[in-house]
Amino acid sequence: MNTLARKIKLTSLISIFVGLFSIVGSVAMILIAPTKVHLYACLLEAVLLSYTAIFSARMINRPSNAQKIMNTSSVMALVCFIAMAFLMMARDRLLLELIISAVCMALIMGIFVSARRLTLALRKK
Repeated sequence: MNTLARKIKLTSLISIFVGLFSIVGSVAMILIAPTKVHLYACLLEAVLLSYTAIFSARMINRPSNAQKIMNTSSVMALVCFIAMAFLMMARDRLLLELIISAVCMALIMGIFVSARRLTLALRKK
């Protein structure tokens, strides 16, 4: 496994733990205020991060799967960006929501960028 694949694997493993903690935090906020719709967008981002991380951690065992990881993480990043925009429109948002949203978006983009670099490196060979 080359260094780019290791970087994707490490980012994915970190993202799994952050995603699970984000899910727990989002569910706790939803239990406190179940009528706030933007909390569900925060939960959606945490679930998408966990899914992307688990998918990429499994698929990177063969570096030739970097293209699939890149495609999946690009779609997830787009959906997270839309959820983040929806979250920014809420007037009564909490700081924890913004932190969860920003961290999820950053980690998904990290997986995407690493997979893109590996894909381009494999194409040059």
